Amino acid sequence: FRLVKAPYRNYIIRDDFLPFIKELLNDHPGLEFLSTHAEFQEKYAVTVITRIFYTVNRCHSGRITSRQIRHSDILTAFQQVDEEEDINKVTKY
Repeated sequence: FRLVKAPYRNYIIRDDFLPFIKELLNDHPGLEFLSTHAEFQEKYAVTVITRIFYTVNRCHSGRITSRQIRHSDILTAFQQVDEEEDINKVTKY
């Protein structure tokens, strides 16, 4: 949680996920087909972040708290994405 959020906030906003999603797009072998399509990379990032917020931020405040992270399975999903070469097998977010 503390690695994602800005140091001056006690919650995560949508833009906080962008560097991590961009890194995923650059390094994950299952997303290599998007490497030359910047417009699709941006749409992919927006889609993933929207799905994260829809699932984790159930009150739809636009802010994810540490409590919401603890009560979600997002960390498990992050680990699965890291370990699985076929990203299509990880469908949670």
